[in-house]
Amino acid sequence: MGWKIDNRGGEAVLAIDWCELDGPTLAAQPSLGFGSRLLRQTITRELAGQLDLRYEREGVCCTIAVPTGSGNQQAA
Repeated sequence: MGWKIDNRGGEAVLAIDWCELDGPTLAAQPSLGFGSRLLRQTITRELAGQLDLRYEREGVCCTIAVPTGSGNQQAA
């Protein structure tokens, strides 16, 4: 888990890696719910970022990359 500022193509990008700790063990990939859809829409559409959401056996992990200038954009 952690975060850093990367320079990608001349643009500063906030990169966040997060993994659930001590969550329930997943036997199978769960269906997408409201929370995961909201997270994906917010990161990719409203913040022009990227989201890699993974359902691993130990719990949910994700990698988020958001341009630091995206907060200046107005949400549609």
